[in-house]
Amino acid sequence: MKKTVLFFHQSAELYGSDKMLLHFVLHLKNEQSEFNPIVVLPKEGPLLKILKQNKVKTIVSPVLKLSRNMFSAKIIFSFPYRLFKSLHTLKRELKSESIDIVYSSTLAVTMGLVYSVLYRVKHLWHVHELIRKPRIVKHTYIYLLSRFSNHAVFNSHASRNNFIIRKNKLSKKATVIWNGMERQATKTKPETLKKLRKSLNIKETSIVIGLVGRISRWKGHHLLLEVFEDLYNKGYDIALLFLGSPPPNQEYFLEILMDEIKKRNLSNKCSIVGFDSNIWQYFDLMDIVTVPSTEPEPFGLVTLEAMLSKKPVIASNHGGLSEIVLDNNTGFLFSPNNSVDLYLKTERLIKDKNKRNNFGKNGFDRVNTIFTSETYNLNLLNCIKKL
Repeated sequence: MKKTVLFFHQSAELYGSDKMLLHFVLHLKNEQSEFNPIVVLPKEGPLLKILKQNKVKTIVSPVLKLSRNMFSAKIIFSFPYRLFKSLHTLKRELKSESIDIVYSSTLAVTMGLVYSVLYRVKHLWHVHELIRKPRIVKHTYIYLLSRFSNHAVFNSHASRNNFIIRKNKLSKKATVIWNGMERQATKTKPETLKKLRKSLNIKETSIVIGLVGRISRWKGHHLLLEVFEDLYNKGYDIALLFLGSPPPNQEYFLEILMDEIKKRNLSNKCSIVGFDSNIWQYFDLMDIVTVPSTEPEPFGLVTLEAMLSKKPVIASNHGGLSEIVLDNNTGFLFSPNNSVDLYLKTERLIKDKNKRNNFGKNGFDRVNTIFTSETYNLNLLNCIKKL
């Protein structure tokens, strides 16, 4: 008889941690596994849709997500209601289920903690975050992780060290499992790329520099825009593509970025495309992929996607990115927040097509050797079995 794993996740979208949850849950569902997954999501969205299409049992219910504004009056006073609503929904939806393991797929989700304590079920907490401030939030997370998990999985050494340095006893139950991916989509046809260029008003001759990810405070959009303007003014035939949407209720980040593009008179050279489930065609369109995060990334799944598309990557040299990109081999690492360093390394790739191609090939080989879905799923499955 299969054992049931109850997953709690913070969103229903298809960004980094969402994709990793999806890959692993489908692995449990479709492979000859001894486990049966049930997924709890806070709302409907593309992730929920795909799970349902694959006949994975899903529940829409509050997951008690912690955030930077967790200590605001509104959040504090609404907590009892959200807790009651979630417990009521879960009791109704799971009345015929026997839960063997609770799996919280991000640190921000606390309903898994509550459920595991109330029903005395073992709890695996998968950390996809790297938290530095505010200190009160960081210490709260560290305490909860240390006190209320039977095992903790970290998506990089950077994210692990961020917590272990503050709580050494965590090291006894901490495992680092790098994210893994594979590209199932075939290479985009030239005629399709040509149409895509035309729709984005990008010339056939232009070298496309891309940034894929949330439009937020720390993903480096403004840093890259500054560097792009300098390169364009120097006379390079280049175009800039931002792919991604702002977080919910933070649409002002998109408005600020659009205003800055307009002020720099780059509207005819910069394109912004919102979230698109068919991201691979955009990676195929790009010649250089940048991950200029101004704060450390816990991992950086976009980097794997770029490398699977045989694209060179220029990434900030901190956090999990430093564990993925091999400097001067699969791309370049540049000093975080250093526009001069980012400029120089982007210029080198603009001027050297052979280096772009070689870096792309090396990155593709690295992902398919180290960061595979098979390795990721196997390691994560072993952690669950140990519980």
